[in-house]
Amino acid sequence: MRLLRGTLKGCNIFLMVCISLLLCALLYTMQEGRVWSTGKTDFFIVPESQDLTGHSSLEMSDGMFVYHLNLREHQSEFPYMQHHQCRLQQERLNFCQVADNKSLLLLATKSHPEAFQRRVALRQTWARDEQLSDFVVKHVFLMAQTPDRTQMQQVTEENAAHMDILLWDFAESHHNLSLKERCFIEWLHYNCKEADFIFKGDDDEYVNPPALVKFLKETVNVSAAVHGYIHKGSDTERSGKYKIKEAMYPSGKYPMFPSGGGYIIPRTFIPALHRASTWMPVFPLDDVYFGFLGLAARVTYRHDYRFCVEGMNRWWYSRCAFKEALVVHGISPKRLIDIWQDVQKEDPCEPMPFWINALLIIVLLIMSLFLLAKFSGSSVRCSNKS
Repeated sequence: MRLLRGTLKGCNIFLMVCISLLLCALLYTMQEGRVWSTGKTDFFIVPESQDLTGHSSLEMSDGMFVYHLNLREHQSEFPYMQHHQCRLQQERLNFCQVADNKSLLLLATKSHPEAFQRRVALRQTWARDEQLSDFVVKHVFLMAQTPDRTQMQQVTEENAAHMDILLWDFAESHHNLSLKERCFIEWLHYNCKEADFIFKGDDDEYVNPPALVKFLKETVNVSAAVHGYIHKGSDTERSGKYKIKEAMYPSGKYPMFPSGGGYIIPRTFIPALHRASTWMPVFPLDDVYFGFLGLAARVTYRHDYRFCVEGMNRWWYSRCAFKEALVVHGISPKRLIDIWQDVQKEDPCEPMPFWINALLIIVLLIMSLFLLAKFSGSSVRCSNKS
């Protein structure tokens, strides 16, 4: 019996070795920057007409799942979001105009009026206008209203100084982030036709404009997909911050969507996304709402690990990792400034050579075989005593 237990323990260790080798192979694949993409098949919308007047529900499919939206519940619980007409109170006219036929990369950051220190840090680091290669990079903050007059006065003074804020007339709230999404798409469609690519993210992030431009220049068919950290087959949450009532959305899965922490939209998708936003009910989670718009617009997505929307390990900092990343979420203002100053250093960052990966795998294999022999030996000695 003890010998059997020792054998099983050895098999478990061997399984751990196999898993470790697979993880190493995965890490190597990630260093190569490979991505996966998916398109839409067996697509349908019920009702087929984009006029939903008189309909109580909307049914959509991407070939994997069928998604049911209860229109009456959307109207009952979030009537303001469904009918609000987007009106800007602060903007800069002709913001997106560029000269010399340069490509425009627009960095758009969701922000709350109270997040003054975050905006200060962003303007001191990556959130500024510049030219990188043959791209013009411009930045804009996306904001709405709060009842705090001091905060709103601060926003007015900021915009007077920097002219980098789009301020809409609705109230800031978690659910109204979806309304901000819809209004921003409308603004892009009518007021920023010059933007070739739009990066959209949050104000607690490290964003790497040089890496973004390099990504856009080197990615094959870059305009054929929305790029980001793509969620596929995510479960619908029925409790907590992201709770959605079953009566409003009875489906157990969400359509594919990019994480709101940061993604790139090519200009080619804006007209279709805008058309979808004119009839699609506004879902109260902004990244999922974009997923529904993308489903209606037949958007293709491409996943890339360099969109670090879940942050990086705080206990292991790597300047080279930040130089390679496109976006890293969850960065405080002070840490952002420190990281930004560090990554500006000219020291070269080379990817880990293949021989180092191979050496690590060999060392891991030797250690695993040593542990296997040790456990096997101890089990045999125990069995001899019986």
